Order: sequence, then C-alpha cells, then structure tokens
Amino acid sequence: MSDDTPILSLPLILPAQAQKHVTHNEALRILDVLVQLAVTDRTRATPPAAPVEGDRHIIASSATGVWADRDGQVACYWGGAWLYLIPQNGWIARVVSEAQTVAWQGGQWVNAETPPPPPVMLGINATADTTNRLTVSAAATLLTHDGAGHQIKINKALPGDTASLLFQSGWQGRAEMGLAGSDAFALKISADGSQWRTALTTDPASGSVSLPAPLQLEAQTTAPVAPANGTLWLDATGEVRVASAGTVQRVGLADGSRGDVTVSANGAQWTVAAATIGNGKLATMTAPGFKGRSSAGAGTPEDMPPAQARALLDLSPLSNADFCQVARFAAAATTVGPFIGTAISAGTITTAIPPASILGINPFGTFLRSAVTTNSGYRFSTTLSSDFFGVAPRKFRAKCLWRGTASTTVRLGYHNCTTFADSNHGAYFEVLGDQITAKTAAASVRTTHPTTLTLTLNALYTFDIEVAAPATAVRFRAWENTNPTPVLDVEITTSLPTSATNAFGAGLIATNALTVATDMIILYEMAVGTVAGFRRLLD
Repeated sequence: MSDDTPILSLPLILPAQAQKHVTHNEALRILDVLVQLAVTDRTRATPPAAPVEGDRHIIASSATGVWADRDGQVACYWGGAWLYLIPQNGWIARVVSEAQTVAWQGGQWVNAETPPPPPVMLGINATADTTNRLTVSAAATLLTHDGAGHQIKINKALPGDTASLLFQSGWQGRAEMGLAGSDAFALKISADGSQWRTALTTDPASGSVSLPAPLQLEAQTTAPVAPANGTLWLDATGEVRVASAGTVQRVGLADGSRGDVTVSANGAQWTVAAATIGNGKLATMTAPGFKGRSSAGAGTPEDMPPAQARALLDLSPLSNADFCQVARFAAAATTVGPFIGTAISAGTITTAIPPASILGINPFGTFLRSAVTTNSGYRFSTTLSSDFFGVAPRKFRAKCLWRGTASTTVRLGYHNCTTFADSNHGAYFEVLGDQITAKTAAASVRTTHPTTLTLTLNALYTFDIEVAAPATAVRFRAWENTNPTPVLDVEITTSLPTSATNAFGAGLIATNALTVATDMIILYEMAVGTVAGFRRLLD
C-alpha cells in the first residue's frame, strides 16, 4: 500500500505511526492550497524577494533560483519555505491578476473558459437580416472612446468594391460618401435613389479636390472680418471676393464699368477707357531704354537699349558745342588725356596695383597715395578755369577702386580744389573717411544732399554727374562693381552761376590728414564732356 493518495498525493497516516499529527497537518496544508485553487499570477520565473505567508504562484517557464526546474508547478509560501505541487491533468486554477481560469492539460496550463461564438446577426430593438446583420432602431446611437479616441472603420476587399456611408430618405438613397467603386473618396447625391450625380471627388495620389458641377456661393450680408489668405466668398453686391496676400481682391469683373475697364453685357468684350494707360501701368523695364520695335514688321513692343534707340532714331550730328574726352590711367604719368597730375604736399602715384584690385575694366590704373606730410595726396584735373555751367548740359564720369582709410578726403567731379580745402565752385562727390555725399558750390556757398553712402573697401565704383544746361538741377549717381542698379541716385535742385567768373576744372583730388603714407584710391578712368557727347560716344 502506497504512503500517499493516488490523486492529490496527500500523505497517509500509517499503522502505529508516531507523531500522526505531522502527517495529518501536511495533508491539510496540501488541501488548503489545492481546494478552491487560486494563484496570484503565472508569469513569474523568479520567486518574489519578500514573499508573504500564503503567497501562491504558477511558476513560469525558464524558472531560476529556488524555483529552477519547477516550470508549471504551483508554488505556495508556507512556514518560511516554498511548497511545490506538481499539477495533474484536469487541475483547475484561477489566475487572480488575469481574472482568468486555467487548466493543466497536456503538460501546460491552458485557458479553461471557452468564449461564446460571435453572433451571426444582432438586432437591437429591431430585426436583423442576412443583409443588415447589425440592425439598431433607436433615436440615436452613441459610439464613444475607450482611451484617447474612437474610430469607425469600413473596409472593402478590392478597389472596385464599396466602402461608404449611405444616407436614405423613405428607404431610398439620397447621399453617399466614401469609396464607392474606386479608392477615390467621393460624395454622391441622388434625387430619386436611382440616378446618382458626383458632387465631389478626390485624387488619392495628389489630394486634389474636383467639383464636377458648378460651385455656387451664398451671398454674405457682411464681409468676413480680417479674413485669412485663401478665404473666398460672395459679397452682398453679388461679386466674388478672395483674401490674397493680406488684401481683399475682386475675382473677375462683373458687367458694367470697373474703373479703367468696361465689360459688355455678356462679358465677351472688354473696353479700356481712353487716357487711362499711363506709364505706371506699362511693364517694368529692366534697364534704361525705350519702348518700341527694332525689327521690321508688326509685333509686340520691345524694350530697346540705347544703342538700338540711337540706330532707330538716326540721331543728327552733334552740335559744335558737344564733346567727350576719355582718359584711361595705365601709367604713372603726370598728363593723361585732358587731365594733369599734381602732387599735394609730397603725395605720390604708382602703378604697382595689388592683383586683387585688377577688376577687368582696365588691367592697369594709377594708385593715388598720401605721404608722411599731413593733408598730402595727389590730384588729376583739367585746368581749373577750363569750364563753367550754362553753355550745354555737362557730364562727368570716373571709375575708381576705393582703398581709402580713416582721415581720407576725396572730391571728384566739377570743382576748383587744389588742396584738402573744399571747393568754391562746382558740382562734385565728396568722400570723408568712407562716407560719400553729393555737393554743389556757388561762390563758396555749398549745398550737401542729406543722403549718404558708405563705400566698401576694395569695391569698384563708377561715379556719374549730370548738370542741366541752365544749372538748376544736378543729378548724382554711383554704381558698385557691375551692378546695373545705382547704389546712390540723388538730385540737388540749385541755381549755380553760369559765368566764367565762377570757372572750375574737372577731375579728382585725394588727400589724407594723417602723417603716414596711406592708400587712398585707384583711378582707372575719367571722362568729361557734354551729355550729348557722352551718349554718342559711351552710352
């Protein structure tokens, strides 16, 4: 006869056994565990660090520590030690942490509860059928979230199938939206449930929206307040408006007069009102020139540069008062064209120009430098009594590379400067340090334009001065490097003397107040003449 029971392996009390209570208590311990068997969990492979009397667990696979090699057994902490029970087929246990009942079957714990089969049809306050397997009859149906949100999913098998929401009236379809017969989301409507029209469709690849039928906007009694860009509406007058680039604009033109344009009743003919197309409404020109055509035959007007305009206008010969003299500085000579070079207090010139300063307009140039004498420098100018205003429109141009430093003073244009002192007569640019301004002088009364320009070191500048024949206006322009747009373009309205008693020369003078030899400016080219002479020769 065995010492244990065949089912639960409970210890039996043997005949004449001493201390029978020990065997009896051991059997009770096992029964206490197995009767109404419930465990905390079945996922632990390692015993808890601080077990409590009565703790029960199903040991998970790959157990370690004192649970090693006891996978699947029931462990109960009793009397300061673990009691292990080997499950038998058919044992049932409740896993408290999972609210799940499991059974030992085939060497493993399996779910002992069999879920009911899903319903084939479900009718709530209504009768379901084989087509409408879920049928609900109610005033409303609520589907709410379980967590952060909620989704309703309608799936189809193939692109040609349908996954949509159908809205009915009297059991007849009136509107349908979704994927009906394709993977493009669409909205369809019907008046009778049989003939359907597409009101909106989308392109799945691009997301673009198409409206097969005309879009009709309802008129707004009041315009939107501060509408965002892209807002479109029909105003109270029947005109379509759109918010674009921060402003509200009209879309198209209604019949009738709209400022410069009159539209016929059917909108087919637009008429431009007379005397309404001014210069401000012409296409912007990219450079100085004229509007016209340089080629034969009819065609669109063109922007004509000066060379084409001259050829088209067939300009008459210059008058006997027009001239233009150009000097290009390529050597340390004291006379270059009409310009005579003169040192000021031991100033010097040189053609040893740094390679970085050779910018392509001239491979050479003359470097004007001061000496160790204060206010020393150099000048190139025509005879100081060689010119005065009033005979014909005058023009001066100089091309220089700016190398100036602090305390450098440069004047270029029409002036009678011979030292660092300012001019008494003329119209000229004045550079102090790196700030350039436009000035006129009449009998030592000087006018300075308030606009200033900061010159960039080692930048090429072209300085241009035009004086009207009556000497009532002087235009000053400066270009930087090859940029066709002037960086300085100002005009001084003045009344300069027009007699030989206020004569002057034309040229450039550069001095420096320091007592060290300094680089000031590299002179490439100077020209002087009348406006007509310049334009015939150079423009």
